[in-house]
Amino acid sequence: MNDSQISQSQSDSGETEWMRSDQARKVLRVSTCDLSHLRQGGKIAFRKAGNAYLYSARDCEQFVRRPDDKKAH
Repeated sequence: MNDSQISQSQSDSGETEWMRSDQARKVLRVSTCDLSHLRQGGKIAFRKAGNAYLYSARDCEQFVRRPDDKKAH
């Protein structure tokens, strides 16, 4: 799977746009550990592709906008 397959735009294909962990951490402004807690807690949608976790861009953006869930704990 290459980067163009991972980052498909919703408007172009009707599919969810996915971000790699490093991109999701930048958007969410969290550490690797906090990102793992968000994933395990079901707070953001993800999927696994091989050894990589991919995160829903929409969920990450919505999570940033929610004032009550800024932290994973």
